[in-house]
Amino acid sequence: MLNLEIINIATEDLRTKGFSEQEVQQVLAKVTEIMNQVELESLDKAILIEGVPETLRALKARGLKVGIMTNSCREYAKKVLARFCLEKYVDAVGARTDVERPKPSAEHAFYVLKLLDVSAEEAVLVGDHWLDAECARRSGLKFVLVGTLEQDMEALKGYEYQVANSIMDIVNMV
Repeated sequence: MLNLEIINIATEDLRTKGFSEQEVQQVLAKVTEIMNQVELESLDKAILIEGVPETLRALKARGLKVGIMTNSCREYAKKVLARFCLEKYVDAVGARTDVERPKPSAEHAFYVLKLLDVSAEEAVLVGDHWLDAECARRSGLKFVLVGTLEQDMEALKGYEYQVANSIMDIVNMV
């Protein structure tokens, strides 16, 4: 199960067992703190997908805005971008910790769109996970799948999307 699913089930379970909303929020705050800590401890294991710098550079050269929507915490996202010298290509970052309901919720996408000052009709969500596809569907964004999904393909049923075999294909697709 995804962390998001586990947290949702645990939250509902706590409420069902009579925990007050304040107690539930305290538990969620502690869970978030632990998740952030684990993400930051794994920073040195982060790897750069081949072609990302070239793709981002090409997108920016075309005058496009680039936003990152991640289910990681903001500090981790910023540190990864800095580690790989990518922050100069990114106009906005929307992390899990910036929104009440992260992806696949449309709230997360709308948050990044607002930061970029663009509409859903002007944007494309590029992702490699069914959560990305579901977020795109819920928010009315066009979706480009990079690679193949080995997870649940249910999110893509009945949904129009394009497939990029590699990240570098994105430049020619947008």
